[in-house]
Amino acid sequence: MDGKKTLAEHRRLLVAVGWLSLLASRCHIDLGERSAAAARGHSAWEVATEAEHAEIAAWCLETRAWEQVTDGKFAVAAEFSRDDAGMAR
Repeated sequence: MDGKKTLAEHRRLLVAVGWLSLLASRCHIDLGERSAAAARGHSAWEVATEAEHAEIAAWCLETRAWEQVTDGKFAVAAEFSRDDAGMAR
C-alpha cells in the first residue's frame, strides 16, 4: 500500500477495496450484523466517491435498499432505489 504506484494503479486498488468492502457489507447484512454492515458499506461509499466509480456507488445504494427489504421496510427500500443521495441517510 505504501509503495510507489501510478495514479491508475492506485485507482485500481481503490476499486478492488470498494468491491470487497461492498461484498463484506452484504455478508454482514445477511448475517444480521447491522453495525458491521453499515461500517463496510460506508467504506465502500467513500471509496466509490474517491475513485469516482459510479457502479460501486450504485451498488452501495442497492445494498442499502436490500438491507431495508430484509428488515421489511419496503417503502424505504423503494426510496433508496429511486434516490441517488440515499446513502447519506
